[in-house]
Amino acid sequence: MPRNRTNLTSRILSKSSLIITLLAGALFSGQLARSEDQASRINQYLNTSVAKGQFRVNVLVAHGDLMLIRGEYSPGRQVIKSDEEYRVPIGTIAEQFLATAVLKLEQQGKVRIDAPICVYVAGCPSEWKDVKVVHLLTHTSGLPSLKPSSSGQKEAGTLRDLLVAVNGTSLEFKPGSRFKYNALDDAMLHFAVDRVSGRPTKDYIETEIFHAQGMTDTEYPVFENLPAKVQKSYLQDGESWRMRESQFCEDNLCSTVGDLYRWERALAGGTVVSRDSLHEMFTPYRDGRGLGWKINKEFDRRVAVQNGRAGGASVSIRLYPDDDICIILVAHSDDIDPAPLTHDIGAIVFGKSYPVSTNVGGSSTGQRFTKD
Repeated sequence: MPRNRTNLTSRILSKSSLIITLLAGALFSGQLARSEDQASRINQYLNTSVAKGQFRVNVLVAHGDLMLIRGEYSPGRQVIKSDEEYRVPIGTIAEQFLATAVLKLEQQGKVRIDAPICVYVAGCPSEWKDVKVVHLLTHTSGLPSLKPSSSGQKEAGTLRDLLVAVNGTSLEFKPGSRFKYNALDDAMLHFAVDRVSGRPTKDYIETEIFHAQGMTDTEYPVFENLPAKVQKSYLQDGESWRMRESQFCEDNLCSTVGDLYRWERALAGGTVVSRDSLHEMFTPYRDGRGLGWKINKEFDRRVAVQNGRAGGASVSIRLYPDDDICIILVAHSDDIDPAPLTHDIGAIVFGKSYPVSTNVGGSSTGQRFTKD
């Protein structure tokens, strides 16, 4: 090639590289400015909400690996940006880990979610022949409801105990026809995981999920300790989580905001389950129920939602999987519904209208739960 053509080609490539670099820099700067604006508006929203609602929350908002917000908000104080972690009970949010255990076993060819649960649990009633694993995962099984035991009675902690307790009780509805939360669904899944994995569900989940993802502050309770109904708050106003942590983390699955974020990043990165399994998890099977998640559409995009409360805390998680947005909020009270707060934060991120609720204190805040 003639020298002048070589020089011309080099100059063209050099200019092209410069243009690409400048465009990339402008794009990054624009994204950074937008992220800073989002963080500022979320920060203002949360400060206003907790001041008028008089509650305290820990919040994490991230776009992929970019942290937009991470801190504690409480009335009369500036946001505390701290990496200090508080373990809190996360209630029914724990179901996603049981669902993940089943999906991991499915990947290993040990279970199929479209197979009857009686394939994996010995001695189940013949009336359950049409109840599939997926029905248990989505609480559409129709299994009879477990009744809380009377004071002083032994909880049913073995498979035999449970089968005796429901013996002769018919299904409440045709499997797959509607949603109804039922603790027996989770119980039967525990026994199935025990059998097909060859070890207790607690050990399987902690080893294959928590330890594998570096979730050192998350511990799965033994099945016998799983509470039959939501507990009342263990905390008095003004007490720190750490003062009473041992009391409410004995019988509940407890975790931290940081560990829940590590979990979300592992899901998004495909290091926990395969992309196909993740698709199964985020597919609504009935009434928007996925495997351990409620799947909705808001702000013209898909969202996976979990809300739970137990032992003095209420938690809301919102994932926008197609946008790689994660919102985690822990309210330091179990009578606050944090779901409206995470919804409004999502609205801010996507530039949509908010608030969704003006229930408390005349501002957009978490709604108050009605006590059981």
